[in-house]
Amino acid sequence: MLDVDLDLFVTFQGPDTAELRGAQGFVASDLSGNAQALQLQAGLQEQAAGHMGAPSAAPLAGVLAREHNGSGPTSIESGRDPAQPGTLALSLALQSQESSKGIKQRGLAAYCLGSFRLFHNQHMVSPWSSRKGLAALEYLILHHPTPVPKEVLIDVFWPNAGVEAGRRNLHQAVYAVRQVFRKHGLDPQALQFEQDHYFLDPKLGLWTDVVEFEQHVQAGRRQELLGQAKAAMAEYAIAQGLYQGDLLEDDLYDDWPRWRRQSLRNTYLDLADRLSEYYLQQQDYSAAMTVSWRILSFDHCYEQAHCRLMKCYMAQGQRHMAVRQYHLCADALQADLDLFPSEETTALYRQLVAEA
Repeated sequence: MLDVDLDLFVTFQGPDTAELRGAQGFVASDLSGNAQALQLQAGLQEQAAGHMGAPSAAPLAGVLAREHNGSGPTSIESGRDPAQPGTLALSLALQSQESSKGIKQRGLAAYCLGSFRLFHNQHMVSPWSSRKGLAALEYLILHHPTPVPKEVLIDVFWPNAGVEAGRRNLHQAVYAVRQVFRKHGLDPQALQFEQDHYFLDPKLGLWTDVVEFEQHVQAGRRQELLGQAKAAMAEYAIAQGLYQGDLLEDDLYDDWPRWRRQSLRNTYLDLADRLSEYYLQQQDYSAAMTVSWRILSFDHCYEQAHCRLMKCYMAQGQRHMAVRQYHLCADALQADLDLFPSEETTALYRQLVAEA
């Protein structure tokens, strides 16, 4: 498996939850003979025990644990953002940057990749009494720290309402969110309104998995440009752990996140493809297969993943499984896209048949 620099785990941020404590057993049992792993385990235990306001590596460790236990498959917004930053946005961005220099005791952590979850001081904020209120909060979180004009929120969530009805609906949604904040010990005014814009208080030190994911992807790309393949793959491995599912996957029928959701999915599939190819080249077939199956759980027509699985099976002497994988690939392409496998995949299959 890829030897990930421990410093990358230290910089990974997210709330400490039971998922972290459950993952510790995996780290200890699977990697107990490795001194670096023991060091990592100690760091995870320290976070679980004491840093009540500090983030942790819970999501990544949880993904590693789940992937370790099995290698098989698991079952618009426009391109131009209407919420353009102005003077207020620049001021808030500076405040947010200043806040992020230290972990705040009252910080918020928002998970948007997969099902939406919001944590305040490591306690989940739920349930939500207003579906529209929650959706508006998700919108603000994904645009943070840019303030969003109230007219934009009304147009996104109540496009067919009149002016007064739209304002009333927005006020009710905001009120519902603030009431939930109040119940969980958050200042209701953490959702702020100024100069006809809504935004989250920059002093909260908001952390999101989307931003963290994108930062590790960018770091990986920089390392690739420098020719540092191992460091790049370490960054991609962390990014993959963060990608727990498509953006706001419980809101698949909402229009506004569609463009961003597809963009993030494409980014994930690209990095996972690079990561699995790296594992294959390193002859780490188990890891290459795990990542390839995960790719196919998001897109079962992703031909490169099918082809890579065939190569892994062949390298392990499981030719019958490689043949089966080819037919799975051909069936998926034909059913969904009315296409045939590429020449490369077909040549690999012919090689299998010839050697049988």
